[in-house]
Amino acid sequence: MSKCATTVLGIDPGIGTTGWAVVGEAGGKFSLIASGCIRPRRTGPVGERLHEIFNGVASLCGEFSPGEAALEESFYGKNVKSALVIGQARAAVLLAAVETGVPIFEYPARLVKQAVTGQGQAAKGQVGFMVRNLLGLREPLVPEDASDAAALALCHLMRRTTAAALR
Repeated sequence: MSKCATTVLGIDPGIGTTGWAVVGEAGGKFSLIASGCIRPRRTGPVGERLHEIFNGVASLCGEFSPGEAALEESFYGKNVKSALVIGQARAAVLLAAVETGVPIFEYPARLVKQAVTGQGQAAKGQVGFMVRNLLGLREPLVPEDASDAAALALCHLMRRTTAAALR
């Protein structure tokens, strides 16, 4: 598959599960090309688990040749340890994208929800419902991590279309 700016790899990073979805856009219609999760071993050194995430994302970039990738921006939560671990997983994703030459764009969670549902405060269930509708799927996209990744890809594609229309 050749690189095409209308094919986006959405990534929802996590040390236990990193969701991903490849979404395409043609003629104003979105389609799900593939989705899934990278699940590093639950035990073992963090460095090895991060390496599995890095290798998984690099492999996806090689297999699907996305034109761009979309990732959720860092957030500041109350649980510092969780934020640190997610930050490490994000770093593995960012490095894999850079290594494979895929430009990566980051979006705050609120903007992703706004783009997909029309509300920045939307619940996860609403986001999943709209991902299903926007992609024309018969069933909800599971697991939730893959659905979140698809929402990121859709947000990026929608923002690209809006930005192009405003030029």
